[in-house]
Amino acid sequence: MAGLMETVKGYSLSQVSYSYDQITGIDEVSVSLVPGKFYGLIGPNGSGKSTFLDILSGYIVPNHGTILLNNVPLQSYDRNELSQILAVVPQFFNQNFQYLVSDVVLMGRYPYLSRFSPPAKSDFEAVDQAMEMLGISHLRSRSITELSGGERQRVMIAKALAQSGDFILLDEVTSNLDINHTISIVTVLSKLIRDKGITVVAAVHDLNLAAACCDELIVLKNGTLKNFGPTSTLLSERLISELYGVDVAIISGNQSQKQIIYNYVRS
Repeated sequence: MAGLMETVKGYSLSQVSYSYDQITGIDEVSVSLVPGKFYGLIGPNGSGKSTFLDILSGYIVPNHGTILLNNVPLQSYDRNELSQILAVVPQFFNQNFQYLVSDVVLMGRYPYLSRFSPPAKSDFEAVDQAMEMLGISHLRSRSITELSGGERQRVMIAKALAQSGDFILLDEVTSNLDINHTISIVTVLSKLIRDKGITVVAAVHDLNLAAACCDELIVLKNGTLKNFGPTSTLLSERLISELYGVDVAIISGNQSQKQIIYNYVRS
């Protein structure tokens, strides 16, 4: 049995439900998320994407169902153990303390430090590498409060990379980013998936971005799992119309990559 527990990796959710104030956040969702894939979480506003990520991260406990992470009940992990396995990048980040950027990224190494022990050389190397990957090394001595929203978001992603976990959960993190930084971050994440076998689960509003980078889609609507499967077969004009109530055309671009054309109506 011990051998089995060592080899089973990823998330397994079975009949997971969560409600609050008589509002259904997630209703009987069952999915398995395996290592080495980029999962895109899509659905209209209020569909349960943020709640789903909060459940995966352990921030909220479902009212019903089971969640296994690496074949271990998610709630069995203490916060330090969980932080060594997964990193979370929230949609909004407010930091009123004037920490230096390098210190914020270094916080990603805290789960590995004993109480009162200083960071080791390997911790600083992980910080330097993460900042270099995100192109923010030049910001290292700046205060986090001086940065733009997009710059702060890149700092938080660098912090997540510095954690060196097997899972990264992202909630609409590209919403404040310029196109070049969005492409850069997706490229970095895709390389980590390919080279190190990490798992990325990202809530995505930009369906063209989802089509370009996501291996599989988790499709939510009104808190229920509407669809789950490969992006190449799942993302269709019909699905988008059913989810968002809009007419689109999907064409194949370079390397058979899908491109979604929206039918804008001007009055």
